[in-house]
Amino acid sequence: MLILCVGPDAFRAQERVRELAAHFAQKYDKEQVSVERLETSGAVLVDQLIERMHTPSLFTPRRFLKTQNLLAECPKGKHAVLKQALARATDDTIIVNREEEIPTEALLKATIGETKVTRYDFPLLSGEAFVTFLQQLGKRLQCEDPIVIRKIAEQTQGDTWAAWNELSKCAAGGSLGIDREELSSVYELADAFLQARPAWRSELAKVTQTNQAMQAFLGQIRALLRVRDGAAQTLPSFIVRKLQTWRLDDKTEERFARIILYYFLQRSGYANEEEATLILP
Repeated sequence: MLILCVGPDAFRAQERVRELAAHFAQKYDKEQVSVERLETSGAVLVDQLIERMHTPSLFTPRRFLKTQNLLAECPKGKHAVLKQALARATDDTIIVNREEEIPTEALLKATIGETKVTRYDFPLLSGEAFVTFLQQLGKRLQCEDPIVIRKIAEQTQGDTWAAWNELSKCAAGGSLGIDREELSSVYELADAFLQARPAWRSELAKVTQTNQAMQAFLGQIRALLRVRDGAAQTLPSFIVRKLQTWRLDDKTEERFARIILYYFLQRSGYANEEEATLILP
């Protein structure tokens, strides 16, 4: 049995994987001895998966296997092998595969063929759909203030992981992160940094939460490099359109490396947040 959890919304996709694993454990395997995550990738993952499919569990009537990007990272030379193995699979082995990107019809035909598949799609949410999702999360966490929900939706702009963190803080009695106005200025600051505008460093000194600004720096430059490399399929379309108009200079990759170094220095204790920004070009 093959179950696909597909799409760029990693939080909702992983939530579904956890729900499926919990249902399996309740029905077949309360000790979860037959629930396994296969951490390998590519050809090694295919071989490991087939080996597990041919090895019945000694403790439970079924086996539950979790994989990541089984289809996307399967080498072409292994397509036929994987397709044949899935066609012969029985319901005794439940495979739940998380695909970060939506597989093409050609890839599905080459790796799955006519095998029966249960598929759940998790696109990025926006607008009222995102607000509705946060209202459901808020009920789970007992954080149901509609004003707070709206504010979190505005701040996180479709980022379900960030929204979950903010809701968790509210449920624990904490306060929200930076307000919407500062959030906007942080992303404008990140744009100024990536475009090498001279004023970005003086503006960074005015930001009340340096680490929040650096998260924006990292997110923006990763998005810029993905757009450059043609790997922007899971990025919001408005971000792609904006970044496609930018002209990359010869220091773009150096900026990315310096941001990574910033996090190393700051998290290893060699420098505090403000001191570590001095290594930025």
